[in-house]
Amino acid sequence: MKIQGPTQSQVNLYKDNTQKQPEKHTSKKRTDQLEISQAAQHLQKSNPEERMRAQYVNQIKQSYEAGTYKVHPEKVANKMINYWSNVK
Repeated sequence: MKIQGPTQSQVNLYKDNTQKQPEKHTSKKRTDQLEISQAAQHLQKSNPEERMRAQYVNQIKQSYEAGTYKVHPEKVANKMINYWSNVK
């Protein structure tokens, strides 16, 4: 026995969805931007600790790019242990 009702027609319900794909806008590429206020820039430049930190970071970058940067696993492990031991 074959039962055919109004929902069992020969219409493909998904046909419309496959034909109507949204167009992708590839012409506009978004980029992230960061804006630092002049007051914040002045604070960064006038802070001696920030200058020392920037020098340290530049030294690490240069040694990494030269392929001479070495990680000391014992120091890293000790600092992690000290950090997580003192966190409350």
